[in-house]
Amino acid sequence: MPRDAYVEAKVGLGGPVLGSLAAWAVLWAGHAAGSPMLVNIGHAGVLVNLFNLVPVAPLDGGRIAGAFSRRVWLWGYAAGVVALVLTRSPLLLVVLVAGLFTLWRRWNHPVPGYHDIPPRSRLAVGLAYAALVLALAFTLPVGLTVHPDLRS
Repeated sequence: MPRDAYVEAKVGLGGPVLGSLAAWAVLWAGHAAGSPMLVNIGHAGVLVNLFNLVPVAPLDGGRIAGAFSRRVWLWGYAAGVVALVLTRSPLLLVVLVAGLFTLWRRWNHPVPGYHDIPPRSRLAVGLAYAALVLALAFTLPVGLTVHPDLRS
């Protein structure tokens, strides 16, 4: 267990940042080489990293959101339930059910001082999170372009 929510958020940001850089590199390489397979792999990497940033425990997004606003967890679960109804994804169901235990525990039995983070640190984490989510979201149209070889 990290010493506070700020440290947990920094650790939580590490995976999605590196994963996003790798996905963008593969996506770029796919476009540069004209390889539909690499484009699809890069696009899948973008989607996986974006999914991982949903503010729901046990995903990294849930770890990050706890540092700037625990209320974001509620929005994350609301979005997760809507996505579950639309997609009927068993993986999403498992994530939401597993996360409910963590949400209940952290909300009702918080560790004293764990969420006492200076406002500047909260802002920095929130901005980094938002920037990464937006960068990944704006990458989706690039990944969704159909390569000329696939248009038959």
